[in-house]
Amino acid sequence: MSMVLMYSQSMKLCAWCSVELSKRQRTYCSRACQMKGVARSNTCATVASRPCDFCGTVYEYHPEWKQCQNTKYCKRECKDLHQQITYVGEGNPVYGTTWTEEQRLHHEVASKVFWSVQENRERHFKSMQRAAERLGYWPGQGPASWENRRRTYREVYGVKHPWMNQEIRQKCEATSLELYGKHTWEIARAAIKKHDTDIEVRLAQVLVEVGIEFVHPYVVSVGLLCREFDFYVPTQNVLIETDGDYHHGNPALYNQLDEIQQHTRANDALKDAMALEAGMRLLRFWGSEVMDVGFTQRLMEALWARS
Repeated sequence: MSMVLMYSQSMKLCAWCSVELSKRQRTYCSRACQMKGVARSNTCATVASRPCDFCGTVYEYHPEWKQCQNTKYCKRECKDLHQQITYVGEGNPVYGTTWTEEQRLHHEVASKVFWSVQENRERHFKSMQRAAERLGYWPGQGPASWENRRRTYREVYGVKHPWMNQEIRQKCEATSLELYGKHTWEIARAAIKKHDTDIEVRLAQVLVEVGIEFVHPYVVSVGLLCREFDFYVPTQNVLIETDGDYHHGNPALYNQLDEIQQHTRANDALKDAMALEAGMRLLRFWGSEVMDVGFTQRLMEALWARS
């Protein structure tokens, strides 16, 4: 082995073009560099040419090399694009195959070992960053990816998201309770550090000042649906929601709702229906109302008003 090649390997650089190698690449960064590097040290190496199966470009390869005996493409990009078209359904070599329990266990152990290494995690994150810079969004998060995912969900489950299927939701909840002893919404709630808004802080202060006991926040479950409400007053069996003027689209300030406001309004309508089905009275106050000087009197009248 030449000193140049030994130096390249020790520094993890390609022996031909000096590009930094990945962990799995030992000597060369690509097949093209491999052919040039070997040809430089072995002038007797047989060279053949053939057209790429995808783009038709004629390229050279070494027929006697084991890794080149089944070559079909001039570059990796052509291989990926061609297989995206041909490896669909029954065209995929692994179509219809199933894993044995031994294979599943082996894959699970190998995955845990791989992701336990900090270097592997950092390398994966950097590759994701490079892809995001190139695409303009994180891999799998673009409009085309989301639409493809929704199309697959509709074909497999009949809905645009698996959790809209009642049977799947029940299985997920059962699994969550079996493994963690909590519902999925409880786990999600614990994972989010919730900070009270100014209007929530103000409403809590008013309730404390007038001596009314309350629960904040309060979760209501109706069937498979779970939603979090801002406040609950047990003595009156009343739920209270503080609606920010922008996010909830206060009609006194906004004549036309944007996409965010429309989504929030739809969720508000769902929570209204859940409260009604649960037999609880729901009071809603706009943020501007809560911060108003006369809010305390208005709250007391609403709490003790007959539904």
